Amino acid sequence: MTTTECSILIVDDDYLIATELSQHLAAEGFEVVGPFSHIDDARRTMERKSPDCVLLDINLGGGQTSFAFAEDLESRGIPFAFVTGYNSLPNGEERFAQAKLLLKPVEPAKAAEEARRMCESRGEPG
Repeated sequence: MTTTECSILIVDDDYLIATELSQHLAAEGFEVVGPFSHIDDARRTMERKSPDCVLLDINLGGGQTSFAFAEDLESRGIPFAFVTGYNSLPNGEERFAQAKLLLKPVEPAKAAEEARRMCESRGEPG
């Protein structure tokens, strides 16, 4: 799967980070869905079209985390990476130990590299 065939959904409550990632990934040829600051908005969009991969902030403000959404993505077979200020997952979230962590501030080139990897893995026969 090439980047022009790959859609990536972005969920992050930090407007500047979300906008920068969106612009960079679009310039790299990805079809960017979002960005969204709320999980409910991302879910509604996914009812119409499922993305190929997701960049997902862990903390979305107001005490909301993205872990339930990440479980939903896993059940659908949609690869995701966490975009976070944490060096590791919070205690109790070890079920996501295999998920990639992209540390804030995220280097746009690293985000694009991870998006390519996720898109390629999504395009591989199961």
